[in-house]
Amino acid sequence: MPPPAPPQEYASVAKHAVESPAPSSNPDIRLAEQGDAFAQYRLGRFYAKQDGLEAPESVHWYRKAFDGLRRLAEDGNGEAMHVLGVMYAFGRGVPKDKDQARRWLTQATEHEVTAARHVLVSLGNRPTATVVRDPQAFASH
Repeated sequence: MPPPAPPQEYASVAKHAVESPAPSSNPDIRLAEQGDAFAQYRLGRFYAKQDGLEAPESVHWYRKAFDGLRRLAEDGNGEAMHVLGVMYAFGRGVPKDKDQARRWLTQATEHEVTAARHVLVSLGNRPTATVVRDPQAFASH
């Protein structure tokens, strides 16, 4: 007679352990420690998935990522705008703020970041089109 199957919760823990790299082998750690805001955000997600959204390590990396992402977004980086929008939409390292989420996600869609549209829709919004004030000037491009 075969041994009984382990409870489902143990199976998912075992699967998670295989799929998630050990923190020391995670290549984002070196980049994050060097100040890469995107790597810091990815580490925040890594720890949130592993230990929960409020895990101290997750919150630590999300907060570290915020300033760098904001600088990049203000300099016109569409991906940074998208990530900031997600952070505000779901309260990752910052208080939830749907107005800020909409602001950054809308700007990201204007920079052709498709994933930002999906988040806006999930928030119950549709991306707004940019209003063209001078159609002839637009047509000449």
